[in-house]
Amino acid sequence: VDLTHYFPKRVAGLPVWETWLRAAMGLKSSPYQAGQGCCVADELIRGDPQDETNVFQWDTVLLNCPGSEEYDPSKPWVSKVRKEDGRIASDFVSFVDDFRSSGPTSKEGWLAARHVAAGLNYLGIQDAARKRRDSSVRPGAWIGGVVSTSDGRVSVTISEKKWKKTLDLIDEVVAMITNSPNRLNRKRLEQIRGYLGYVTRTFPCSVPYMIGLHLAIDGWRKSRDREGWRLKPKGSKAKLSWTGFFRGDNGRDAENWEDVMEWVKDNLDDQEKPIVNHEDDETPQFVKAVPRLLPDMLALKTVFGGSEPPVRDIRCRSSTNFYYGFGDASGTSFGSSFEKDQRIEFEYGQWCTESSEQSSNWRELKNVVEAVWNFVEKHDLRGSKIFIFTDNSTAEGAFWKGTSTSRRLFELVLELRQLQMARGEHLHVIHVSGKRMIKQGSD
Repeated sequence: VDLTHYFPKRVAGLPVWETWLRAAMGLKSSPYQAGQGCCVADELIRGDPQDETNVFQWDTVLLNCPGSEEYDPSKPWVSKVRKEDGRIASDFVSFVDDFRSSGPTSKEGWLAARHVAAGLNYLGIQDAARKRRDSSVRPGAWIGGVVSTSDGRVSVTISEKKWKKTLDLIDEVVAMITNSPNRLNRKRLEQIRGYLGYVTRTFPCSVPYMIGLHLAIDGWRKSRDREGWRLKPKGSKAKLSWTGFFRGDNGRDAENWEDVMEWVKDNLDDQEKPIVNHEDDETPQFVKAVPRLLPDMLALKTVFGGSEPPVRDIRCRSSTNFYYGFGDASGTSFGSSFEKDQRIEFEYGQWCTESSEQSSNWRELKNVVEAVWNFVEKHDLRGSKIFIFTDNSTAEGAFWKGTSTSRRLFELVLELRQLQMARGEHLHVIHVSGKRMIKQGSD
């Protein structure tokens, strides 16, 4: 910053400049400068990938795409490989100001960590050497998860202590809603949200059920509707439809709890009116529960149903543990097929009168859910990848978003999320054209 104007008694002809060596807290430019500095550091540390003396040297990018004849589910979909020994090259990742390095061997992992630390120090970015760990296939907790790459398995979980705290926090929110739904401590909700945010990084299938917390915490702000969503110029399209049927402990017997939403309607004030907005920008001490908050918390309780933290496999343990399936429900009929051990297993049937009266989107997703449940219960597929194809884009979108404004689609999606958490299958729902479905034979 040029401060020459403020120093009239300076030596003639010499300007006065001031430079900040650190991003000062509170300045608007600080986040940009910090992010820019990390990007510069990342590029400098990685260096030239063709330099054979570079610890991060690599020669080619290997694509391991599902559907190809060479597909191996025990390996990453995209990796940087060295021609010299065919191994995956050393690399590092960062989370804000925290770096983690990796390598194909213990020595190379340590050299990668040393190179990262040297590059940061060269740029004037402080490296806390006391926090550095030796290379290990079980390096311990980082950003909420405990990662392990031992016994031919790449997996992640959380500690039992953190798991128990997670369940206690969910119960605490449910109790807050039950006791005083229109007077929730906003600060406490923020604390709980921050903690659960780390847990969802380890178990991403639970991310959609954090939305209720977000809406409740910020629902007091201006231009919000009664469900906490931001109002559009012509009004919000959000609908009050968060009721549902959640599976019991055995995963197959549905438990009807529509009375939950009846309780929500009876106990939340002014549900037909927008939430009262504050005239000033002062953050309130208490907020009211939005209609979605309780169903989302109960959905988290369903997904996190076990007393012990589950271990989520990042990749399959075997190169043969992957399966392709197709499901289609057209008109009054349904059908599905799976390929396993070079054999085709299929089933087909007619919808009952009650089911045939449901929407086509519900029938398509219901067919996917039943097909997957039947297939995994017939075979031991824990830790396997399952690719299920459908010609209904709404079913695919509901699964990937993890939620839906339709109550019946929401409960079907929750069943698939339970399946992923409880059994460890890697499920991928993918949209294909109707013509491909006809050619495959499931239509």
